[in-house]
Amino acid sequence: MQLNSGIYKITNIVNNKFYIGSSTELNKRRVQHFCDLKAGRHKNLKLQYSYNKYGKDSFKFEILATCPHEYLMKLEQWFIDNQLPNYNILKTAYTSIGHKHSEETIKNHKIAAQKIKEIPLANSAFKLTKADVIEIKKMLKLGYFFREIQQKFSICKNTVYMINNNLTWRDVPDYEIQPNDIIKKEKPIRNKSLIDSQVTEIKQLLISGETLKNISKKFNVSISTIFRVSKNINQN
Repeated sequence: MQLNSGIYKITNIVNNKFYIGSSTELNKRRVQHFCDLKAGRHKNLKLQYSYNKYGKDSFKFEILATCPHEYLMKLEQWFIDNQLPNYNILKTAYTSIGHKHSEETIKNHKIAAQKIKEIPLANSAFKLTKADVIEIKKMLKLGYFFREIQQKFSICKNTVYMINNNLTWRDVPDYEIQPNDIIKKEKPIRNKSLIDSQVTEIKQLLISGETLKNISKKFNVSISTIFRVSKNINQN
């Protein structure tokens, strides 16, 4: 009977950085990893950031070794110690299956979990509900300032940026402006064509966290024009 438990590796084929893990159900774990990454809700933030930056086609899943359940943790630790994975937050192997952990191991995992909680993105992106994100996407489309959205939902600027650029909560569709919607702008702004250098500058401003409203004023174009540029950032 073929073993389905063992050690696996998720590699970024662009920069060759990788993650090492173990599972009693390798096929199921592979599907779970990539579903969480696609949805932007993976618990390993290092891996999630990299996936957001490089895209799903830049990652591959491979099985390094198979073994009985009772040897999983020791074998995983051997691979971690010898291959030095870049994306592993913890440098000690961990499994909850039939193993009593030492007090030191438990303490290390608690410390690591606390560090993850202290990361602003982890605190803000994961506590939002789907209804919150629908409202955030509506506010973005209507030209609200990033800081207005931050204050209303008690989230960080990075979270607003990632939602705006479809880097997280991808399962929530973009808001479609309705005829009776009031876009937050002081006066109508004429649409005009943007030259390549302007598009580049706009993308840099968006990445730095500048608001759609401020950028549209600077270039004398509509918020919807800036919004289209922001959508292209993640596609290029």
